Amino acid sequence: MRMNRNWHSVLLTLFLGTAMGCSSSPSWLASREGSPRERWWKENESQATFVPGKGFQLPNVAGYFDEKGRPIGDTQHVLPGEVQLAAHAARAPIAPSSDNKEDEGGFGAMVAAFTQPRKAIDATQQALGVTPPKPALETTAGQTRLAKARAIYQQADQLFAQEKYPEALEKYRDAGDAWPKSSLNEDAMFMIGECYFFTDQYPEANAQFDKLAQEYKNSRYVDRAVHRQFAIARYWEQKHRADPHWAITPNFSDGTAHVFDTAGHALRTYNNIRMHDPTGPLADDAVMATANHYFLKGSFSDADYYYTRLRKDYPESEHQFEAHLLGLQAKIRTYQGADYDSQPLVDAEKLTKQLLSQFPAKVREHRDRIEKLQAQVNASLAVRDYETAEYYAGREQYGAARYYFQQVANNYPGTKLAQASLAKMGEFQGEPDTPPQRFAWLVDAFPGDDDPLDHRPNEPVTEKISRLAKLVTGTATE
Repeated sequence: MRMNRNWHSVLLTLFLGTAMGCSSSPSWLASREGSPRERWWKENESQATFVPGKGFQLPNVAGYFDEKGRPIGDTQHVLPGEVQLAAHAARAPIAPSSDNKEDEGGFGAMVAAFTQPRKAIDATQQALGVTPPKPALETTAGQTRLAKARAIYQQADQLFAQEKYPEALEKYRDAGDAWPKSSLNEDAMFMIGECYFFTDQYPEANAQFDKLAQEYKNSRYVDRAVHRQFAIARYWEQKHRADPHWAITPNFSDGTAHVFDTAGHALRTYNNIRMHDPTGPLADDAVMATANHYFLKGSFSDADYYYTRLRKDYPESEHQFEAHLLGLQAKIRTYQGADYDSQPLVDAEKLTKQLLSQFPAKVREHRDRIEKLQAQVNASLAVRDYETAEYYAGREQYGAARYYFQQVANNYPGTKLAQASLAKMGEFQGEPDTPPQRFAWLVDAFPGDDDPLDHRPNEPVTEKISRLAKLVTGTATE
């Protein structure tokens, strides 16, 4: 008897873990690669017609489906093959016989429920004395609420079809509130955004689509929502370009745009598109649009950043050639001169080589433009080396000056800068590579020491300066 009670405790712990692990497992009717549902959808997809706000519908088949053949909302449609699969899963193994009357309904019942997650949960809760709550749809009140939500949604669809968008919007909102956290609520949220869109209330529509993406991470409406958002962002960007204003200039007369910063909202929407659907068909378009906006604005550093992102993150994008070509121009315009960092020129040189090697066909179409850009990069590099050489020549560091003048002469032969470099080298021919030591006698005063200030490391700085000043004037006693 004690052994059986112990086994009950062990198996109860085991089935608690099994039940919790199975509770999040996919349904037997989930669509999988090569499953009966997938094959059925491929065979019948050509006959499907799309119903706005509901999904795809097939002749003589009840309910609606998404683009992969999965039921939408409370649609119930099970294929014959799936019925057999579910029946096979529900077939319980034969429980071992037991002569112990106390064990009846205990060990045997739990083993029988091993391959049935729902029954395992029920058996565990029954063993613990817990009465599980019924799902909402299994209660009369839940069924009434769902029927009410569906009825309201149908009224909203009718109003939407009649282009009575404000009235439809309110009905969609009521339907979603009547059955929250459901596929019906997801449908309603998208259609609310559509109502805003078709009444030209673009700020509200954009906000609604953002809300949909946040509440339903894998929403089946993501593709359609980002298409709407891209169109809105493009409109805001073009509106600002046609009539530019400061970001703090208020807009009180046009409901199609925000009160402040129309261009800024366009850029944020482009970014949200990329965040909501990073692998979608418009993600690279959003990045390219952002880069182009900054390029036309003259913010070439920002434009270069987004052109670089597109080249790296979306190698298959149709905008690759433009991202290389415009990115090259952005890098050239980012360069500020010989007194500043040369990295933009180095990157531009690399980008030119990539452009020539990756897009030979398109390069031929834009040969003149690309050759001018390449010449501009080479000229900037040549001027930088020439000015660096002149700097060292002015300091009488002729070894470094010769090196840079020679670089110009070798890399850009036949140019005026190459001729000037050769002439400059002739002016200091025979000069030493480094200038003579001006204070040789001071260095000799500290043999084996390169820096007199380091001769006495523990000496205060003020005393060092005073002592060295005396050495220079010849008044020192040591």
